[in-house]
Amino acid sequence: MQRLHGLKMVFAIVLINSLFPCFYNHATIYNVYHCLMFRSGLVIFFMTFFIACYIDKPTGSSTVGSSFETDLAPLLSDNCATSGCHDTETGIAALNFEISDVRLATDVFGVIETANLLDTTTPADSLLLTQASNSDENDPHTGGEVFALDSTAYENLLAWITDGALNDDCSNVDHSFATDVLPAFASCNTVGCHDSDHSLNLLAGDAFASIVSNDVVNTDNPIASRLLQYSLGNESHPPGAVFTSPNDNDFRTIFCWIKVDQAVEN
Repeated sequence: MQRLHGLKMVFAIVLINSLFPCFYNHATIYNVYHCLMFRSGLVIFFMTFFIACYIDKPTGSSTVGSSFETDLAPLLSDNCATSGCHDTETGIAALNFEISDVRLATDVFGVIETANLLDTTTPADSLLLTQASNSDENDPHTGGEVFALDSTAYENLLAWITDGALNDDCSNVDHSFATDVLPAFASCNTVGCHDSDHSLNLLAGDAFASIVSNDVVNTDNPIASRLLQYSLGNESHPPGAVFTSPNDNDFRTIFCWIKVDQAVEN
């Protein structure tokens, strides 16, 4: 894609040069100067246009989406945990989506996971979505439609599941670098992988300095950290995915270290 846009820009420059020749017989310095200025403006315009087109059409999976803890769990609590439905008191179908002083987002995720409401292989078929949208005529939702198929709420839930349905609530995750994160690297720092011969050395004693020098964490958007994306196989990583799910315990340990501790050596 980038090469294609580069060719387009070259074509535009060649076209401009052919259509607006500045050097011709009897041309004055004045005419040449203004001609060159005009052509330069056209070149800048076309380059800006093509670069903008390239930026507006990113490829690959998105790593920026809704947070389950701050966006989606409250969404489910507000719309599904109403009185007589999926609240603490009633809990229809053993589903309690209520968030309170004693119930956290991670508790709601546990309910969703235990009830097998997520299908990360075919996200749109997730029971969480087909029930909330009341879109499966063979298994109608007693409470009717909660989120329309074209609603922002539905789209955000669908995108979250498509991206792996990460439980980003770190309340119940231990994430000290020395005692929790380093052991989580056990499947990465084996011989021939991220050992002392690799630029990203994840062996104890070297891991933190290597992580910093290779700039593989993003504290502003933790899930976008290359350290995490490599391990999921979403970035070029010859061994492939290390963790099959972002909800793998070791993956969440590393994620929470970046999110909560801001990736410090603690």
